[in-house]
Parts: sequence; structure tokens; C-alpha cells
Amino acid sequence: MMSPHSNLSFDNTEVAFKSKSNAALRKASWLFKSFDFPITLSWGPILAKITVSLRFKIDYQKHNF
Repeated sequence: MMSPHSNLSFDNTEVAFKSKSNAALRKASWLFKSFDFPITLSWGPILAKITVSLRFKIDYQKHNF
């Protein structure tokens, strides 16, 4: 089975990201900007494990990241 993005090329970013919505691009930007903060990288995995173990649920439909 061939991947739907098998012809994806990053030579032209306008074409490469054309299939992504503005919301998806903002969310990715927010994620990568969070890497600038060392505390995010050190505490993030710990907090993720805690939220999963507590079955913490986030309704992503209500948030505009």
C-alpha cells in the first residue's frame, strides 16, 4: 500500500504544506516553539504520563491552538 504523501517534497514549502489547514500549522508551530523552553522538555514527558495514568481527557474540539 502506497502512502498518500509519498510524493511529498520539501523543496517548495508552499506545496509541501498545502494539504495542512491553518489550524494544523498553528498547532505544529506552537509545539515546536515549546521546544525553546528546557522545562517543557524535562517536565513534559512526566506530565504526559501522569495525565494518561489519571485518564485526564482534553476535548480538542473546544481548543484553538
